[in-house]
Amino acid sequence: KPGGMNKISDSSMIENTPTTSETKLADQPVDEKRSKNSTEDIIHEVRVRLVVEKLVEVSLLNQSFTVCMVIEASWADYKMKELKVKKELFDINVSEDSNQLKGKLYLKEDDTNTAFFAPRLVIDNAMAINESEIWYHCFDDSPGDSSSPIIISMRWRLTCTLQEEMELANFPFDNQLLTIRLHSLWPMDCMFRDIKVRIDF
Repeated sequence: KPGGMNKISDSSMIENTPTTSETKLADQPVDEKRSKNSTEDIIHEVRVRLVVEKLVEVSLLNQSFTVCMVIEASWADYKMKELKVKKELFDINVSEDSNQLKGKLYLKEDDTNTAFFAPRLVIDNAMAINESEIWYHCFDDSPGDSSSPIIISMRWRLTCTLQEEMELANFPFDNQLLTIRLHSLWPMDCMFRDIKVRIDF
């Protein structure tokens, strides 16, 4: 379990997620988006970072490319902190029953089965997700203080094939701009932009 995080396998995630392609994304600024939970009318600010670890393949014929990447997201949850203080829990861990696509996180230590916020991240131009694993970790910098939130960190590692309209007018002397498009299924006000990295091949 890297970094002491809860690992939750989610092979069912043939969805869609964040923004870009190539290995330099770690140097890009953090993206932010504000997501609104329609059931509770609570505004959540989710910080998203995407790192492309490997460009596996670019297919001009299929108008697609395949990458190994990691999507990191973090957000604050006051509701989770209230439960932790009320139940006098020393530690909390995300349950395997959680599903970020449905926007629901559950805690192993909570016998009331309370559903907590999850960002519902999807990749718009994903054609197939071949491997997918998700880890969660809950940070509490001020135990016992109900006015400070729990910070939840999600790390999603996946291998994904994405659709891209290739620019072939100057073939074979062409450069391609490959894009990964991320959004949330929650109603939201976008506060982030697509990051695009040009790859020469």
